[in-house]
Amino acid sequence: MAGRWKLIEISDGWTSPRRPGQLVEVVVDLQGKGMVYEENRLVSQCQLTLSRDWYMIRFKLAQQGQSIFQFPSISKHGGLLHACDQTLVISDGMMDGTAFAFRRVRQGHR
Repeated sequence: MAGRWKLIEISDGWTSPRRPGQLVEVVVDLQGKGMVYEENRLVSQCQLTLSRDWYMIRFKLAQQGQSIFQFPSISKHGGLLHACDQTLVISDGMMDGTAFAFRRVRQGHR
């Protein structure tokens, strides 16, 4: 999960997913510390804490600062995270909740 991720889609509620109106990237290190950039400007920092719940990966998020990448509410069990080599989806775990889809950015590109 460590790497640079570009936000490509936001969904919330029962509306159709939408593309973000600006460039949003999250850089995550091996310890789960993330830095959120909007239009190449650092706007927020977060700490992801991962746990496994049967076949699901859950996360807790401690975040400082204001960003598009933010959850209005999250379950007491944490949100859900789905990751593969090139795609990362982070959601609050609720059927009509908020989800963010990211695509991995190649190293050396911003």
